Amino acid sequence: MTAKEMIELNNERREKLNEANKKYYEDMLLYIRMSNVAEQDGEELLLEILEHLLEAQENGQSAEEVFGNQPKKYCDELLKDLPKEPVGNKLWMYFYITVSGMAWYFLVHGVFALFVPPEKGLPLTPILVSIVFFGAVVLLLLKLMKWTTYKKRANLWLMSMGALIFMGWTGLLIYLELQDAFQYELAWPMYTSLAVAIILFSLSWILRHRVIKF
Repeated sequence: MTAKEMIELNNERREKLNEANKKYYEDMLLYIRMSNVAEQDGEELLLEILEHLLEAQENGQSAEEVFGNQPKKYCDELLKDLPKEPVGNKLWMYFYITVSGMAWYFLVHGVFALFVPPEKGLPLTPILVSIVFFGAVVLLLLKLMKWTTYKKRANLWLMSMGALIFMGWTGLLIYLELQDAFQYELAWPMYTSLAVAIILFSLSWILRHRVIKF
């Protein structure tokens, strides 16, 4: 069974959990999926945990009775012996995230250029900054999701950190815009941004469905 098939089975099977057990299990699911383990092994582990919990639920037991009141520690014990995610997979994911983010960047720029033609060419420096930003920040947020899973007010933590990162990126772009010495203009027709966006969206689709396969 492939990782994708296991994910689909997991989605179907966990709907049989009661509300309390489902909340407990889905926190474990998020924590394990955000960990640095091979996807296939992680999904196999999640299915084993789910089947064990479903069986216990039929016998009137709660998730806390089965796995204890320290689920993070329990997950860490299970994860320590699993193989790590290959570096190549991480690089492909970073590339996919970056390509997807830049596709949206060029799409927005191209749409704006149709209605408000720019007086200058496309600034190169913000593009280079954004290429680093999109991949690095999304991967950082994925790590933060794991880190905040078993913390109180996890959503508030994520929203605050996400807002700080976004404001930092916006501030950096504004600073670069004000520093003419750092601006290098790419002079191209207004429709070029839309063409680049289409190419990048196509590459993003290929990466997701043919390379990474999720």
